[in-house]
Amino acid sequence: MRQAVMVSPGRIELGDVDRPRCLPDQALVRIRRIGICGSDVHVYHGTHPLTDYPVVQGHEFSGELIEVGSAVDNPQLSVGRKVTCETQVTCGRCRPCRTGRYHVCDELKVRGFQTSGVAQEVAALPADKLISLPDGFSFDEGALMEPAAVGVHATARAGIDTGTIVVVVGAGPIGMMVALAAKARGARRVLVSEPSEARRRIAEQLGIDEVVDPREEPLGQAVRSRLGEAPDVIVECVGTQASLSAAFEAAGKGIRLVAVGVYPEQPRVDMVRVVEWELDLVGSMMYRREDWRQAVRWVDEGRMNVAPLVTHHYPFADYLAAYRWLDDHADQAMKVMIDVDR
Repeated sequence: MRQAVMVSPGRIELGDVDRPRCLPDQALVRIRRIGICGSDVHVYHGTHPLTDYPVVQGHEFSGELIEVGSAVDNPQLSVGRKVTCETQVTCGRCRPCRTGRYHVCDELKVRGFQTSGVAQEVAALPADKLISLPDGFSFDEGALMEPAAVGVHATARAGIDTGTIVVVVGAGPIGMMVALAAKARGARRVLVSEPSEARRRIAEQLGIDEVVDPREEPLGQAVRSRLGEAPDVIVECVGTQASLSAAFEAAGKGIRLVAVGVYPEQPRVDMVRVVEWELDLVGSMMYRREDWRQAVRWVDEGRMNVAPLVTHHYPFADYLAAYRWLDDHADQAMKVMIDVDR
């Protein structure tokens, strides 16, 4: 079977490897879609601090079950079922694992980064980590459940519920998932700030209440003019000093500021304002199983319309070309999918 390996930054080699065996507690999944995310791009550029080479990427994905291990007793896992899978490999022994916060395990490994991902035609995966998908899901939607779970988890950390006013900094795939999850939770108004015209159009298409260009309308000014009052929550989804500073500038006293973006460099934080304005500064890291299940339910119910976030497809043989295209057209893309089945 075909497998794609990133052997060094900017270099992917496709080769043939043996199809994996299915152990009793595993299932074999024919991989159909793989999404490329911002962290994957960091690996491509050689700037991801926690990834060594060579590495098999692929952590946002969907596929179909083709074999189920003899020890697996789960009626939802039958041959032909569409599935995706939790990405974390955890120790089960540390305090976070023992207290149900395994997503911040002391020995956390993530598929496609510190351990092998699924950039191959068939993958053997632990059956207890699989997420069963509704029959009506497309493979694109299935592969979007990983970033959707990020948005669900972040909005839970933010305490968003009916009546909340939310500002989201950045309308990339994660920012849009946060905005959509906020709407699904009943947020009264959601404002998204994003410089890319293409991404702003998608945000408007998906019914976000206010969509602004920070180059034309700085975030603090937009909050005052568009919302007329301070938001309850600001969610930062970019991971740069500029975006974090803009979030602080837009904050009102006593609000919650949630950091979701991945920061390649340690940012400066205005701790004087955190203290004097009694801001709640919260981090949000990945997801737990209940976040995946909530994401699947909301998409299945039509409360999160994620399909328009897929903007481009590349066949498996053109994996490297997808990265090169992203380098040249990052502001035009939302989610690029690798079609493993073609």
